[in-house]
Amino acid sequence: MQELTAQQERFGDRLLDREAELSALGEMAALASSGQGGVTVVEGPAGIGKSRLLEEVAGVARDAGLESLTARGTELERELPFGVVRQLFEARLFALEPAERDEVLSGAAAVSAPIFLDLPADAPLLDAEPASAHHGLYWLTANLAVRAPLAIVVDDAHWADPASLRFLVYLANRASDLPVLLVVARRHPEPEVDTDLTDRIAAVPRARTLRPRALRHDAVAVLVRVVLDAEPDASFAAACHRSTGGNPLFLRELLQSLAGDGVVPSAAAAERVMSVAPESVARLVRRRLRALGTAAVELARAIAVLGDGSDLAAAARLATIGPDESLAAADALARFDLLAPGEARFVHPIVRAAVYSELPGAEAARMHSRAAVLLAERGDDDDRVAVQLLAAEPGDGRWAVETLRR
Repeated sequence: MQELTAQQERFGDRLLDREAELSALGEMAALASSGQGGVTVVEGPAGIGKSRLLEEVAGVARDAGLESLTARGTELERELPFGVVRQLFEARLFALEPAERDEVLSGAAAVSAPIFLDLPADAPLLDAEPASAHHGLYWLTANLAVRAPLAIVVDDAHWADPASLRFLVYLANRASDLPVLLVVARRHPEPEVDTDLTDRIAAVPRARTLRPRALRHDAVAVLVRVVLDAEPDASFAAACHRSTGGNPLFLRELLQSLAGDGVVPSAAAAERVMSVAPESVARLVRRRLRALGTAAVELARAIAVLGDGSDLAAAARLATIGPDESLAAADALARFDLLAPGEARFVHPIVRAAVYSELPGAEAARMHSRAAVLLAERGDDDDRVAVQLLAAEPGDGRWAVETLRR
């Protein structure tokens, strides 16, 4: 792996395996500084490091002579019109002297003033002419960019309010005319979120899309060493990579959980890694599962009980859902980065552990009993049936004893 830069060496919060993305953002910032604006969309699944990458944009922009305006979409503020727009511009506007503020809100930009200022009751209503509001905000952006080239950075755009997103679409289609770099991060796809507007931003001609990848083994070993403050055994680092799939958020939460338990990154502790499900990861998995509906929840639980090597038909029977319903649920789980596409297997063991940890003990034992019977009826290997019996409730009769003996 390439040598880490000083910026990437901050204790406990290292930005690893992102050299290509930082280079691309640096190029776009330099172009914006020279007057050739552009659009960059950072997209990927939950926890892949989009927000962490956007934190670096401020430094990249500063190095290129750009001023950063930042905002973040939130689930609770999606119904607040122009909420993200206010985050972007309000602080900057009110940092200006009154005369300067009047200047940047003059001309065509004046129509955007009601978004930020307390104006008389007879002021024009923005909702009546949204296109005029977008045009006004565009000229507000242009007037500010005359003072200094801008980096407009919006994280979690999938949760931004529609009014703000429509302005960002408007700006994205005209960014090349301004010394402005627009950077938008989105989780794609995301349950119960309409992606049409963020899709339009990504589809702008010459827009650049960055998709941060999972961390490589070397980067995982570096983070293990930093968080656990010890040189990890190769098998321990490999287990961390396998458990989290190199997802930075999952990895960081796993390591914090292990650190809290005083785990030493030794070969002897490697096996323990695969069964840890940090509460923060479990909460994220629960939220995404709930958004996908009952069938997806039941199928995920069945796959968690059956474990690796199971198939969708067996999982559907254990979940007591029909073939068509199980296929739709599996597609949804794969689309939202919980299952591997086309397989009855979680993308990361840490996700399987999170799903399994939500099963009450008695219910888990009953499901293991049913799974053992199901696998035996299908003629599966005794080893697979025995694994289920060992986790099942007692009282499964002579056939269970005979299976375990074999």
